[in-house]
Amino acid sequence: MCSLIASCFIFLILAISQAMTSPQMQMYCPVQNDFTYGGNIQWIGSGWIMTGSGGVHGKTSFNLLGGYVEFDMNTTYAHTGINNNFYTSSPSTCCAYCDIQPGNHPQCMEMDIIENNGNCLAQTTWHTWPNKNGDCDENGCWGQMYHPASTFHVRAEFSTDGWMVVTLNGARVWVTNPVPSNNAKQYVMDTMQKLGAMFHSTQWQGWVPGGNCGGSGDLNSSVFSVENLRVYGSVVQGQVPASC
Repeated sequence: MCSLIASCFIFLILAISQAMTSPQMQMYCPVQNDFTYGGNIQWIGSGWIMTGSGGVHGKTSFNLLGGYVEFDMNTTYAHTGINNNFYTSSPSTCCAYCDIQPGNHPQCMEMDIIENNGNCLAQTTWHTWPNKNGDCDENGCWGQMYHPASTFHVRAEFSTDGWMVVTLNGARVWVTNPVPSNNAKQYVMDTMQKLGAMFHSTQWQGWVPGGNCGGSGDLNSSVFSVENLRVYGSVVQGQVPASC
């Protein structure tokens, strides 16, 4: 009996210790003060309207394992041939910019939750390691879906072991080109735990997901919005954003 009580006491102490040292999952509703930004940006609570070339970049890096990010996206006035998006990157130090492609910045894991070809086609892409050795590399593991409407709800859920599932209005974007490997999933899990993921949203002209979307429109007059941004996760680096 004594041994059983002692074992239960030790288990309780360990559980309390883990709870005190592990970051707690919380719901956050980031606002203007939680981002840096450039371009023609109009802030609307936990979200923004972006006209023309511009970008919004988070000041927080989150562990999203067992959590999610969700928001409403309006691409009614976004032009085909223009890339509007919402994605994550995982800098070694928050909140310096990095992404998967080589350039005038460090390379790091990039998870493209959604990249749009104007008001037409969405693509979700995993970019885990900065090389071209296959799997979810610089070329990525990707899947596509035509927009279910001009305004739609985006949700990216992350399992505790690193799997990302993106849905548009509840319909899953199946990533099958190729299907991410167990190594890619492990890489996402390890990176989330160590560095977290910071959010970005930009609009630019250049590469867009290929599809039956028509010709290229004007960047300067292209408009999209992200609204009702909600993040369920824990803070790994950077400032603690506004709670809901």
